[in-house]
Amino acid sequence: MDNSGKNKLICFDVDGTLVETRSSWDLLTAGLGCPIERLPEIYEKTESGQMSFTEGIRIIEEMYKNSGKATQILIKALMSDVLLKADARETVTFIKQKGYAVYLISGGIDTYVEAVARGVGADGFFSHASLEFDVAGNFSKINYGLGQTAAKVARIKELSVKHRVPTDEIIFVGDGINDVGAFDLTRHGVAVYPYDSALENIAWKKIKELSELCDIV
Repeated sequence: MDNSGKNKLICFDVDGTLVETRSSWDLLTAGLGCPIERLPEIYEKTESGQMSFTEGIRIIEEMYKNSGKATQILIKALMSDVLLKADARETVTFIKQKGYAVYLISGGIDTYVEAVARGVGADGFFSHASLEFDVAGNFSKINYGLGQTAAKVARIKELSVKHRVPTDEIIFVGDGINDVGAFDLTRHGVAVYPYDSALENIAWKKIKELSELCDIV
């Protein structure tokens, strides 16, 4: 992509893109001894409108509280358990050397996304969720925005203004159905295998390894 002499910007999804498939939500849920299978069930219902986001979050909050393990100390340790893809850091380093600003835009928990951003050397990150704790250090609340797809689009537009890069010159790298809006907006979506079938016909490029980005930027 020839952006010679221009500001350049690339954004990454996190789960399944920069890290191995286990997400921050999976890490947290499994670490608290709760059933991971509840998460996709609740997510699909909230995304499809079968269940309100408020109700979905309430169910997850109660599940975590009932685990009896949801302390700030344990959760902080769980969120530091970041397993980057083998070529993630070197790929981001190469891209930055090519003059790109690099941001992560994720539906994950902020402390986890921050750890990934630090691990790959990104310039910044946006996450869709954060956790609150009471004065005793026990989990109390999930702060979660409405709709990951729309949130990712909004973040890209903010970065477009901040870095003075038109949205259709921004590269977005992702693998999931909630990346569809970002792919449509930028028209430069790079789908990382194994990607959701919804990205098949709208991806600008398709790659099997992150390192293949080095031949694209």
